[in-house]
Amino acid sequence: MTDTPAGPKASPNEAGALLVAEGLSKEYRRSGWGGGGTTVRAVDGVDLQVAEGRTLALVGESGCGKSTLGRCLLRLEEPTSGRVTFGGREVTKMSRSELRAFRRDAQIVFQDPRGALNPKITVGESVVEGLLVHGIIKRREIEREARRLLERVGVEPAAHSRYPGEFSGGQRQRIGIARALALQPKLLLADEPTSALDVSIQAQIINLLLDLQDEYGLTYVFITHDLRLVRFFAHDVAVMYLGRIVEEAPCEQLFARPRHPYTQLLLASTPSVDPAERRLASVAALESDRREPSAGCPFAPRCPARVALCEREIPRLSRSGGRGGVACHVAQKEDETS
Repeated sequence: MTDTPAGPKASPNEAGALLVAEGLSKEYRRSGWGGGGTTVRAVDGVDLQVAEGRTLALVGESGCGKSTLGRCLLRLEEPTSGRVTFGGREVTKMSRSELRAFRRDAQIVFQDPRGALNPKITVGESVVEGLLVHGIIKRREIEREARRLLERVGVEPAAHSRYPGEFSGGQRQRIGIARALALQPKLLLADEPTSALDVSIQAQIINLLLDLQDEYGLTYVFITHDLRLVRFFAHDVAVMYLGRIVEEAPCEQLFARPRHPYTQLLLASTPSVDPAERRLASVAALESDRREPSAGCPFAPRCPARVALCEREIPRLSRSGGRGGVACHVAQKEDETS
């Protein structure tokens, strides 16, 4: 296995959407003194499609709501409104038994590999726990299946009897991936799976995920703030800002021609050895300091391209031809005139 991400394989099915979110919102109530409080909308009316066999990268700054959105997609968090469908079935209306069956098709790899594994049971038991819960294997088959899964993700099979604390962060993340694979899911949601790892280990985990996608035809939702990984790993990208999707496009197109000013800021802020690009990043950071209140576009206080309309009207995500979608009055106006 090389240390350089190999890039995503061609999609087996570019047309079919496996996972669809429509008008998805999630609100939290913050209590205050005297019974008062505020409502925080972490996810705000998101429409999203994840094509079968492809990788959708969900990117944005910390606190933009991308992890909450991911958990709502799998109904690990109950959405406040909107709906999610998976393979034509509405996840948001599933009964407990239906949701249990859905868990076999949609699994998650968490950000922190240390906290994701139970330190009191062996890694072999952790890996096959879902199989036991769903009654797929018998206890006498635990060791054989655990060894097989661990070997597939690059962990020594004999390690099945050891405990999570005996492994490095990269090895623990591999074990977490093995656990997610055990139920043979169709969809894998990876929530910042490499953010706690060294750069060389990040590349190894990304290459493992690419290999598994090619072998099993997996569909990925990849949540990250690291645009360097997105470029090598994703087929499609959705950019999130303050709970909203502000731009979506195929990966190559988004990097070649970002349309939303926030996407441009994110790309400009990516570390680079090119002095000209470093200058652009410093300019973008300077622009991002302007934070006047706005009743319109949430990004308007930080946007160097804003016009009067941006201050009073929230832009809707508009899809134009094959260029993806953008929620920006200025970009949409350019589309109309081009």
